[in-house]
Amino acid sequence: MDTRRFGLIRECATGCPNGKSDPTTLWLLRRFHGFPAVNNLLVNSFPNIGERHAPCDSPPCMNFEPADPSLSEREIHLMLDGLPVELPAGRRSLPAIRSFLETLALEHQRILCALTVDGHPTDLAQLPATTDFTRVEGESIELNDMPLQLLKTARQQTAAARADVTAAVSLVLINEAPAAREFWWKLTRELKEPLLTLSLLPEDACGLDRRGTSLKQLRKWQLQQLAAIIKDVDAACWAEDTAELATALETRCLPWLEKLHEMICLWDETACARLRLTPVEHR
Repeated sequence: MDTRRFGLIRECATGCPNGKSDPTTLWLLRRFHGFPAVNNLLVNSFPNIGERHAPCDSPPCMNFEPADPSLSEREIHLMLDGLPVELPAGRRSLPAIRSFLETLALEHQRILCALTVDGHPTDLAQLPATTDFTRVEGESIELNDMPLQLLKTARQQTAAARADVTAAVSLVLINEAPAAREFWWKLTRELKEPLLTLSLLPEDACGLDRRGTSLKQLRKWQLQQLAAIIKDVDAACWAEDTAELATALETRCLPWLEKLHEMICLWDETACARLRLTPVEHR
């Protein structure tokens, strides 16, 4: 028996003690007599119902309430690129709304890149489980603007990693070595994320740097640098004194993240300039 149905039966039983119930309650209890959970309710709440009541095959007239009334009753204001959008019937959850906005953007040769729920930016890949929202705003971009969006994402990832490493410097100092190592190993994933995002950039997105080095070569150097940093910090995390790990985070990870952030900002400026100089018909 599903949970919702049993919950309805339980509410009927507990709400009408001593067998004093309406026809709906009696029909539910008789109809599902034989299920262990329902039998317990019969014994506790309806001691006189027993086997003397013949089972009923036809239910009386009943009106069931929605599983979650808030999903169907609340009004949701939906926007895409600053314009109001009519929300189709039945799409009341965030995954359903995201799917609808993504399809709407694709119809106009655009890609949904950002979602704001009640004024709070939301990760498109990990939507919150909340159902208590009233306003959803989506933002889409053209395909040619994807390099700018990737740079923006990489910049945000770098800033988040830098903030977490800064916090970890203090955390490892006040924890034992095993816990400090776990903090560090969780951080390694964050350090890689900006580089993984940058790997999606087209080769000609930012041109060459001042030394004539290609974007592909710069990304290779960044990967090599990160590998060397992770090895150094890994070696420090096995020390008995967690101060060594804190020092490695502060002297190896933070400077690298700061330089990476500066480089991404420079690439962003270059990509924006190239986009402005590109004729509209060639975009």
